Amino acid sequence: MLSHGFLFAVIHLSAYIHCKVRVEQQPAAVHQTTGENTTIFCKIYADGGEIISMCDIEWYRRSEDRWPEVKQLSQFRGRFHEFMNNSRWSGSLSLTTLELNDTGKYYCNYICWIDGGISQHNGFGTNLSVHEEATVTTATVITTKTVHTDAFTEETTDDALYTFLLFLPLSLKLLGLFIITDMLFFPLASGDWFPFSANLRPPTGS
Repeated sequence: MLSHGFLFAVIHLSAYIHCKVRVEQQPAAVHQTTGENTTIFCKIYADGGEIISMCDIEWYRRSEDRWPEVKQLSQFRGRFHEFMNNSRWSGSLSLTTLELNDTGKYYCNYICWIDGGISQHNGFGTNLSVHEEATVTTATVITTKTVHTDAFTEETTDDALYTFLLFLPLSLKLLGLFIITDMLFFPLASGDWFPFSANLRPPTGS
């Protein structure tokens, strides 16, 4: 059984012989995150007027020194789709729900009947890089303003009470002094003394 390395050596040799037949493979590189899908495209051209009668396309993944065919890899079971347009000689490979181990270089390989002979031509490869989706952590800062109305009311009441108690003795002293002054300077006709009586004394005779 021929090795994959020998197979691609034959492919490059046939491409050199049919130098005017070329394969265009796009894109050259793909960067995707896990869970996403991707599609690789290939098309063969005959620039020298060669007649392409029939073509088949195969897709390979290069893994170190091995060239396994995609459809033979168990990891892609149910996650790949190959398409071939026989009127335009174009094809595509779609990979779905990408995984980290899908990273690698993928090649399309045409096996065609050109000018009455079979030849093989391959694209230059597509580098597929799969990485994990970046997780962005957003920190939300909530500023809470608390108004302690009860404490404020209690503190205000305490201040008012303290002020009242502070000035009570002074007020009593002033009141006593006023009463004594009134009694000394405003006697009643009866000879008694009555506080706050400056305007209540009986009229005197003329």
